[in-house]
Amino acid sequence: MMNAMRGEYLIGSLFRELSDEENGYLLSLAPYSGLVSTMYRLIVDLRLAGLEPDDLDATKFESEIKARETKLFLGKWNEKLREELLADFALLLIWATEEIKSCEENALPHLLLPENSNPTWLEEQFLAAWPESRKSSLRIDGSDDDSVQDASSDLSLLRWVNAVDTAPQPLNDDTVQIFRALGERNEVRGVLRRCLAQRIPFDTVELLYTEAGTYLPLIFETAHTVFTGDKGATNDIPVTFAQGVPARYARPARALALLVQWVCNDFPQTIFVQLLQEDLLEFPELSGQKLSTSSMATLVREIFIGFGESRYESVINSKLKELEGRIEDTKNSEDKDEEQIERKRKSMEQKHASFCQIKEEVLPFLALSRAVGLGGTTSLEAAQEFLNRYAKGNNTFDNYARTSLNERISALHTIIESDQDADHGSMLDWLQDLVQTATIAGVGPRPGCLHVAPMLGGGQSGRANIFIVGLNDNRFPGAGLQDPLLLDHERSAISSRLPTASGSTKQKRNEFTELLAQLRGSLTVSYSCRDVVTDQDAYPSPALLSIYRIISGAREGDVETLTEWLAPAETFAPQDSKANLTKDEWWLWRLCGSEAISNSEELVHEVFPNLAHGSHAVTMRSSKEFSEFDGYVPEAGPLLSPTAENGRPVSASALETLAKCPFQFFMRYGLRVHAPDTIEVNPSKWLEASDTGTLLHDIFRDYMREIRDENLLPNIERDSGRIHKILNEHVNHWVNLCPPPTESVYRRELEALQRAVNTFLIDETDRCTSSCTPTYFEAALGMSSDGSGTPLDSREPVTLKLPSGKKMRARGQIDRIDQVGDEDAHTYEIWDYKTGGTSQFKQDDPFRQGRKIQNTLYMLMADQALKSRIDLNAQLLRFGYFFPSIKGKGERISWPKLELSEGITILDKLCELASNGAFPHSHDSKDCHFCDHTELSDTEIDGLQEKMGDESNESLAPFRELRA
Repeated sequence: MMNAMRGEYLIGSLFRELSDEENGYLLSLAPYSGLVSTMYRLIVDLRLAGLEPDDLDATKFESEIKARETKLFLGKWNEKLREELLADFALLLIWATEEIKSCEENALPHLLLPENSNPTWLEEQFLAAWPESRKSSLRIDGSDDDSVQDASSDLSLLRWVNAVDTAPQPLNDDTVQIFRALGERNEVRGVLRRCLAQRIPFDTVELLYTEAGTYLPLIFETAHTVFTGDKGATNDIPVTFAQGVPARYARPARALALLVQWVCNDFPQTIFVQLLQEDLLEFPELSGQKLSTSSMATLVREIFIGFGESRYESVINSKLKELEGRIEDTKNSEDKDEEQIERKRKSMEQKHASFCQIKEEVLPFLALSRAVGLGGTTSLEAAQEFLNRYAKGNNTFDNYARTSLNERISALHTIIESDQDADHGSMLDWLQDLVQTATIAGVGPRPGCLHVAPMLGGGQSGRANIFIVGLNDNRFPGAGLQDPLLLDHERSAISSRLPTASGSTKQKRNEFTELLAQLRGSLTVSYSCRDVVTDQDAYPSPALLSIYRIISGAREGDVETLTEWLAPAETFAPQDSKANLTKDEWWLWRLCGSEAISNSEELVHEVFPNLAHGSHAVTMRSSKEFSEFDGYVPEAGPLLSPTAENGRPVSASALETLAKCPFQFFMRYGLRVHAPDTIEVNPSKWLEASDTGTLLHDIFRDYMREIRDENLLPNIERDSGRIHKILNEHVNHWVNLCPPPTESVYRRELEALQRAVNTFLIDETDRCTSSCTPTYFEAALGMSSDGSGTPLDSREPVTLKLPSGKKMRARGQIDRIDQVGDEDAHTYEIWDYKTGGTSQFKQDDPFRQGRKIQNTLYMLMADQALKSRIDLNAQLLRFGYFFPSIKGKGERISWPKLELSEGITILDKLCELASNGAFPHSHDSKDCHFCDHTELSDTEIDGLQEKMGDESNESLAPFRELRA
């Protein structure tokens, strides 16, 4: 028997078989799932209309090629049915009609045919062949039912919904009610609130929806939140769903959807981490203690995989090798604190063991995931193994989903088992569609449960309280979208037997009228009057307007009069004290209601102490006093001050962060809090700005060291090949470390690097002469040497004496020190490479209120290192920045030593600010552009400026002087 799954698969196979990219109409398109489904429905319509390929007149189509391909598909469909001995529903009807004609009348069962049935042409032929004596018409209540003139309730008046002017006057007996809501979620809540407030038993309620895509998830989510608090199992909620619940709410389905997405997008690290973070995976038991998936996610975030299946094993192996090296270093450490060394060693050994377990878990999982993308039955078998072995399930609902998905995959597996040409892309598309469209746990009405069903086809439970949600103008009867493959005018021209979108809309209206006529008891209809996402008005359906006109007696009523007639819309705060679904709703009702509460804030703070703490913080931030809520942490001063005895040595970047935003300094260097490193691959970018800077610094260092060791100066004609060879070596290293997302992105960024290297070499060729010799590269002061190092290197921090008499400890790596003048003069210049633009550097403002203090700090540190290690009379003449990148255009900005003499006073003020424990957020919004923390509002910035201006806040005095 040809079912929908087999039928869509057959259509997909025909698309692949008949593909014609050059001359095709439909056949030039890739057979994506939406196109396949639409073509399948068209073939079914043609078949049920009793049409053969020869019946399709090409002149009735919009284009001849469309006609040819439609006939081709229909002919191939018929051919496949014969070849594979299959029967679709149309063929069964044809066979059954012929069989009826040969049967004795008395041998046939008696048929009861509902009046409102809407048979296709072949179904009409089948029913016409059935003997009249063996069938009866089953009358259905409707507006045109002359035998029933019941007007005993407002609900019974709705049979006149299509003839409002002739309807009797309303009885105002509340058997029909209308409400509106701000958004669909509040509309669903409005139904539950009415049940609660009116004490309506759930098993007397049927909730009908007009659109499954919007309302079915909302009803499920709202019921789950109200009845389980988001913690209970799905099967615990007292709600039944006629069409089931979307499978995507179950863990196995979500896991399968992410797996397919992971495979389709070349195994991006972001999706793998998401699978772990959302606790969707479980791994086979291993020996020893098992890592949780959340711990695995944290560790996997530490390494950069990017994308690509093969990188997972290589990157994890590199991490293991790195940890092994660090563990070995602890054994040879010169640090005298043995207890601290032991703690570090144990920590790294534990991390090493964790990464070993990750490797052991991930590699088999990767192999299985790779198989999901291989196509055909292999894809389906791998997907089933994933569901059974790795997809986590915590409750009965999850197990239902796993079983249902397995059954559907098995069904497709049976269909395509002998087809070796199945396209793997179509299998991945099919698996993704399966998760999005599958529903599970569909059941009929049950005692104690509210029943949920689609509006058209619902209302059959016999329950006394019916609610219909979603009667908006854009949902019912809907736009009546035409079949994109065969438009209504084409269908009408080809054959009157073919269904059309306009006919479907009319049928929906008739079915709605019949539904209303069948109902007994009470009816409540509703619509969403506001789109809470776009903040735009939404409007009721014409059907709801007709209901309003009947039950209000306002025969000429419109949307405006309806709005005036209705009660206020349902919102997030209930209007009735008896209608609160949750504790949060009760508080919203109590605080937002018409009755004023004199001590509302006190009551809220008593029940929610965290809100009380937050309110106190807001109050303090609004005051003139600089307090702990603004960044005043005097206890942290001795720990973070660069002048603290045995304190942590400070770098130029740390000091510049302190000057730019003390709060950011405190978060980054005090609390060590920072935003997680991004692991998401940007499809339009390869290297981050910091990575580009590191790469160029390494190239310039290696080139300069090479020619210095050969007693050469930069020369563009001689060294162009040399420096580009170095460039290529470093680029290849970064390609292995962080693969580019695309070849075009790689070429674009490589070209930018090549231009930066060319700019560097041209400028250095012109600048470096016998009286200006590049001498020291990446001098490490207060830190470990890089590579071969320099004579200036020392792991001991540099101690600098400040004007206040205090001493600060500093560290840093100076990109380059050039010797200028005669060799015996020992006069030097410092140059620092900047691979960005020049906008943050000003020739006439070298310090920018301390935001740029690297120039002074490096001058002081290098001066001390040169005097102590090279020559007591060594002199530093200048500090400068060189900008070789495209943005920097090869510019140089530099200052002689005298112009930087005021910098040491700024260093002193920064140290004093840190010593005071004063870490306010910057009141300049420009300082927030590249901050890990939230930008301040205008009100908060104004408040900080007021605190800065208040001299009673003595701890802010250094910051005030810097910003003066």
